[in-house]
Amino acid sequence: MYSIQQTFDGGYIGVGFSNSTDGQVTGNHGGFDYWVVKLNDTGSIQWQESLGGTGNDYGNSVQQTKDSGFIIAGYSNSTDGDVGGNNSHPHNWIVKLNKTGGITWQKSHGAVSGTGVDQPFNIQQTTDGGYIVGGNTSSGNSGDVTGFMATRIIGFVKLNDTGSIQWERCLGGSGDEQQGFIQQTSDGGYILDCATFSTDGQVTGNHGDYDYWIVKLSSVDSIQWKECIGGTFYDFANGIQQTTDGGYIVAGFSDSKDGDVTVPIKGVYDYWIVKLGADGTGINSPGAVGKKDLFSILPNPNNGSFEIKFNGLVNDGKLEI
Repeated sequence: MYSIQQTFDGGYIGVGFSNSTDGQVTGNHGGFDYWVVKLNDTGSIQWQESLGGTGNDYGNSVQQTKDSGFIIAGYSNSTDGDVGGNNSHPHNWIVKLNKTGGITWQKSHGAVSGTGVDQPFNIQQTTDGGYIVGGNTSSGNSGDVTGFMATRIIGFVKLNDTGSIQWERCLGGSGDEQQGFIQQTSDGGYILDCATFSTDGQVTGNHGDYDYWIVKLSSVDSIQWKECIGGTFYDFANGIQQTTDGGYIVAGFSDSKDGDVTVPIKGVYDYWIVKLGADGTGINSPGAVGKKDLFSILPNPNNGSFEIKFNGLVNDGKLEI
């Protein structure tokens, strides 16, 4: 499973992909299909659906919608079965299901030429009843894709409630951008994160190699602010969400030891969590969480006085109690 969410009834909806034709998987169309599974609150399967065609279809993201149905985003190189459209290479495939797993509508988006891939990583229903889809593309300028400038770039699409495109945008530079995730924010705009290797185009302030790249968009698809966050090595953002204080929390991994990564890493690659303010400034990161604990208690075990040592959080200072 690539995505799972609790549903209104206390159960769960999950999506991934499968090429199985037995066990709990039924209805495979050929190759890999989206495999959608609805569970009850104790994890028992209520229903499951294989969606796709005779090519390969990879489900990446699912969300329950306001009507108790489900919206699914992934990519497909099928042109038959459940998949409509005439795309000859992997393209965005968006599927709207009703609450029992039946297809309400489906849409294919992306370039109509080239040998690249249009690949969405997440989808979210927006306050107007439509949808925002985030991902990346390596297809070049054709069909639904405009503004392409690199071998791979972040792309996102705003859809109406029936899956038709209202607007689309590519962001990045001439380097490489990967793993685009997007969420609607409380002001009606959008927050986007990805990993960028670019130093031009819309990308400024890269610290070296890949950086976290955070972009805040207004509701009318214009950039309000953008930040590169990281060090001179590999910093790869994998997800972002707005917090209750109006700021943002960003998750990913890093092997940098400088720049914005202020706490020494614990291994080759460590989780790196970053807290941003509402305007993208004021990095407040607990650092990389890896092979060592963030603090230690000495001696351990004990039943008397002890010492708490914070490993790298406050200059290795000690607090004695």
